Amino acid sequence: MKAQGHITVRRRPKDGDNGSNAFRLDLNNENDSLLYDAEGNLLSGSVVSVATLYDGDAAVSSGVVFAISERVGCTAAQATISGNTITVSGLSGSGYVMVTATYNNKTYSAKFTLKRLVGTVKYDLLVTPDAIAYNTTTGTKSASTINVKIYRTAQNNSGGVSRTLMTSVPTGYTLKVDGTNVANYGSSGYTFNVNTSQNSHVVSLYQSSTLVDEETVPINKSTNGSDGQNGNDGKDGKGIKSTVVMYQASNSGTTTPTGTWQYNIPSVTAGNFLWTRTVITYTDDTTSTSYSVTRFGVDGQNGATGPQGPTGPQGPTGPTGPTGPTGPTGPQGPQGIAGCLVRLTAWESGREYRNDSALTSGTRYIDIVIDKPLSLGTSGVSAYLCTTTHTASASTKPGEGSSWSAYWQKMNSFAPVITPLIFTQALTADYINVADLVANSALIAYLNASNIKAKEIETVESGSGHLYMSGNEMQMFNSNGQERMKVHGGELSSLVAYTDTSPSSAQSDNTQGTTYYDATGEKVYEKTKTIVTKSLSQARILTLPALPVSVSLSLHRQTSQSDTIYVMCKAEYLVDDNTVKSTMQLFQLNYTSNSALVTITIPMSNVNVASGSHTVKVKLTVDIMNIGTLASNEYLYHYVDYTVPKNSISWATSIMKTEIANNGFRVALSSTCYVLVNLTTGGDDMIVFRNGNIVLRVTNSAIQKSTDGGTNWTNL
Repeated sequence: MKAQGHITVRRRPKDGDNGSNAFRLDLNNENDSLLYDAEGNLLSGSVVSVATLYDGDAAVSSGVVFAISERVGCTAAQATISGNTITVSGLSGSGYVMVTATYNNKTYSAKFTLKRLVGTVKYDLLVTPDAIAYNTTTGTKSASTINVKIYRTAQNNSGGVSRTLMTSVPTGYTLKVDGTNVANYGSSGYTFNVNTSQNSHVVSLYQSSTLVDEETVPINKSTNGSDGQNGNDGKDGKGIKSTVVMYQASNSGTTTPTGTWQYNIPSVTAGNFLWTRTVITYTDDTTSTSYSVTRFGVDGQNGATGPQGPTGPQGPTGPTGPTGPTGPTGPQGPQGIAGCLVRLTAWESGREYRNDSALTSGTRYIDIVIDKPLSLGTSGVSAYLCTTTHTASASTKPGEGSSWSAYWQKMNSFAPVITPLIFTQALTADYINVADLVANSALIAYLNASNIKAKEIETVESGSGHLYMSGNEMQMFNSNGQERMKVHGGELSSLVAYTDTSPSSAQSDNTQGTTYYDATGEKVYEKTKTIVTKSLSQARILTLPALPVSVSLSLHRQTSQSDTIYVMCKAEYLVDDNTVKSTMQLFQLNYTSNSALVTITIPMSNVNVASGSHTVKVKLTVDIMNIGTLASNEYLYHYVDYTVPKNSISWATSIMKTEIANNGFRVALSSTCYVLVNLTTGGDDMIVFRNGNIVLRVTNSAIQKSTDGGTNWTNL
């Protein structure tokens, strides 16, 4: 009899219980700094860090009490906590804030390190996400990459503070990830892959060897429980099936936003918060949701302008290195002599041409000429700068004479406009030679014409004054620019004098920079500053003060070369964007004389302005006229500076010395000493003689006298 077969069934051992996870307190911002100016005013605003307690790879969402246990370098009022958000609004010095999280009767801690910076700019890091969840059993992680961005907080030209995203690592700074330099930081920052073999990634920003900011991204790891040996079936292990990370901007750092979450990081305005939501789906189809919050700092209030500190000594020129940030302004040098006056004319034989740059006193000139007169058939015109004072002859004629190069240096060439007729609304020229000139507006440095027809004519101001004529009036001014005679077709003006002044505070500005030479030719740098804007109810005389302008130039050469660099510095007064007074200084720089420091002055000016709104500006121009033959790494540093004193600009009604109008005339020494003939249509004609309070008046009906300035009258 055969034995019947049988089957033995063995049960698979049950999984063991899951091990307990490690708890860790994480700060999304571990290092930060506050930027102060030299006077101790906070420029950059508050800094914020958000604390999160992790149970393994999951954030603990309830039952956690966050607190600050220690403050170093700041007070309790300066370092506060609300929920899990720590805000620091001031520092007396570099220090830290110790943050604690208490959960299930256990306390965990983390340090928020802080620095106090003094200057006008700071850089800090934004690292997203600020933590990674990784299951070592299933190999799933909450994010595969980490993005790093560098932000620059700096004081701007208007005195405010702006925060901008850097598109490259700042000059003089080094970005490192886990101790390795980053070379390909771009406009979207720097993104690198998560390495789950590490427990964290460390992102650092250095200035030279000094640590500026550092953020740690922890990799919170969890492991499914291993199979038990010969035990009863354990509970099925729970792994991570998927992880979804999304973002949303919010104006609250404590209340979870209810708007639409998105996969890409949105733009966040200063003072608001970036929320990061991580949803983990486990293998048993349960889910867990965690949040992290980052606050974008707001600009601090503008601090008061502090006093100017003493200028430090200028150090010796070192070897050429990589281009760094613009250094501090060097010391003010001694007052230089007045600059040379530039005279632009056509060349003539027998005339003396000058280059007085070597003289140390008196009025100095530098002559620039064109090589031929402008006439029909001229195909091109060149400009020549006089290098040696001489009397012109055929042998020294620029470009043609046998010895011309000993006396002239050729500058730029240009093509003239040669035409028998020009129609234009405005004409600006350095030289014009015509038989007849008819123009609405013409600004001409040199004019030769036998017949001039113009809507406006104004002579060049000289030591004895100047003349202005338009279609219905003529004005004459003295050497100070004050109106002394006026003939016009309107009514006689009032003798009432009124004056007010502006600006209410001193107005300063400067233009500075470094120019690297290349083959592109002439370079011009301009900057315009508004001094004051004023609305007038009646016409006034605007008086602008003489304005000293400090000009400093320094030419940095690498080799000994004989090329001469000509730099023209120009300062102008603009009224309603029209130049009313200007001054220029021509500098010569070379290898042996490679710096210049001088003060040029915009002369005082009086301008007639109508009623309405008017704007006064100062314009600064640095014009590199001839770059010569220079190496590509040679450069010119320029600094131009001025200050308009408080209440130095006056707006006044003017008392004419002599005025002839369509209804009479007046000769006046002041508002209380004058002779007046005033004829009115259909009214009383009047002749007035006044000296102080004694007034004699002749009308159509009487001869009268007043001894109190015209208040009471007695018939004679």
